[in-house]
Amino acid sequence: MKIVISRFLIAAAAMLTLGQPVRSLAADEPRATVTFESPEKFTDVKDSISGTDKGRDYYLKEISRLIEEQAQRLPAGQKLTVVFTDIDLAGDYLPSMPTNSDIRVMKDIYPPRMKFTYTITDASGAVVKEGKENLSDMNYLQTVGISRGDTLFYDKALLRDWLRKTVRG
Repeated sequence: MKIVISRFLIAAAAMLTLGQPVRSLAADEPRATVTFESPEKFTDVKDSISGTDKGRDYYLKEISRLIEEQAQRLPAGQKLTVVFTDIDLAGDYLPSMPTNSDIRVMKDIYPPRMKFTYTITDASGAVVKEGKENLSDMNYLQTVGISRGDTLFYDKALLRDWLRKTVRG
């Protein structure tokens, strides 16, 4: 413990000498901020034909969690901010299905789609990278590694692929 404290004090002194603010080693700052603008107006973030707020909130939380996990791969000091303006989950609920069977049907004509803006900033707040995305995967049914337990598998695969290219690239 004494060695850790000593190293911290040396690092703090070095940062003060360089004019950098001192940050606590215990500070667990988020590496990502995810915002959903008017999610009730999104094309399709439903858990059934009629959709519930609870189901929508669950799906959005899952998407946020994925982004937050992937943002941990950013270089030290960088932060990712994502603002979603629309989401259309893979598949769709068909009104022709029996009323007690809310089953999301996956067909080529129902690909996952996501519209958002993003910004990656460095420790000083300077923009490193930014852009506007309109993601879609028309071949989503060809995605390998299907996880039958994850209802957002295709949507997460689309976003994970973009994050790998953007966060690591």
